[in-house]
Parts: sequence; structure tokens; C-alpha cells
Amino acid sequence: RDVSSAMHRASRHSEEAALNRALPYAASLPAEAAASLDAAASGLRTALAIGDFQRGAPHALRQLALHLQRKHDLADQERRALILDAHAAVCHADLPASTRAEACVVLSGLLRRGKHLNVSLGWRPLWRLLLAAHLPEHGPVSYESRSVAASHRVELARCVARCRSHFAAGEAQAMLDAAAALLCPHDASRFFLGA
Repeated sequence: RDVSSAMHRASRHSEEAALNRALPYAASLPAEAAASLDAAASGLRTALAIGDFQRGAPHALRQLALHLQRKHDLADQERRALILDAHAAVCHADLPASTRAEACVVLSGLLRRGKHLNVSLGWRPLWRLLLAAHLPEHGPVSYESRSVAASHRVELARCVARCRSHFAAGEAQAMLDAAAALLCPHDASRFFLGA
């Protein structure tokens, strides 16, 4: 089933590319895609810098997600820069949960086709976010709906799974030590919730 769905997506993508070449304005499509990507990436950087998390960051993330859905080709250096920007967005402390879920989707999409890139991502901010999302006693109180919180947890876990291969090589022991500090000494399958 996975092979057939991948073949269907590939044939659909080639059909769309063939149809795009037949359009009278086909020559301007790559330039428009590059301009759109540049606007979305710079918009995300600006929104994070000035703290515009209600309109600027969600808009830029939606534009990046749309660019990824259209399967435009990205050069390795562009993809690397976008991965670092999306990782910074995911790890930003003041980002609302709904916007962070969108950033997780974008980062996962970028990493899905960037497995070959040599990008080092930090695991500690993601660890703190996972603790705050799954163990509410370790994080600030959030006043968002249960469905937003559940979506945030799911997308964050998927994002961390995608980021895992880009963590530094010697960090495995540090990750185990961080998790071991929260384990119950009597039952290793339980976490301390009040620690």
C-alpha cells in the first residue's frame, strides 16, 4: 500500500509539473515560488524576533507549509536554513501551542526530505517542551482547549521523532540521564509527576 500511494503521489506530482509547463506563464513560476519562499522565511524570522505570535508567525508557517505541499525543489542550503528557522520556531518559549503545532508540521516536512543533510539540532529545548506538554506539573499552565493540547502533543512527538537523527552524536547519555532523573526508583515504568 505504501508503494502504491508513493507511486500515486509521484505520478500526480509529475502530472502537475507537466501541466505547469503548459501554462502560458510557466516561465515565471520558479521565480514566484522563490519569492514566496523568501517572503515566508523572512516573515517567520521577523515574527519570532519581534514576538508577533498571533498573526505573523502563523501566517509565515502556513506559507511555508503550503510551499512544502507544492513540492517545490529546495537547494540543500535553503533547506538547512529553513530547518534551523523552523527548529527555532518550535523551541521558542512564548509560542502558543496551536502555532507550535504548525511549526512542528513544517519542521517535520522539511526533515522528511532532508535526511541527508548534516544539521545539528538541540534536543534540550525539545525535551523541555515534551515535559511541559505531557507532564503539566513541569510546565506553565495553559488555557487552551483539550483538542489543541492533544494536537500539540501529537505533533510535538512526531517532530521530535524526526529530529532524533539530527541530534549530536554524543548526546545519548545526556538524554538518558535527563529521563532517568524523572523515573520512579521503585518502578521504572512510572514518572515522578511532582518532582
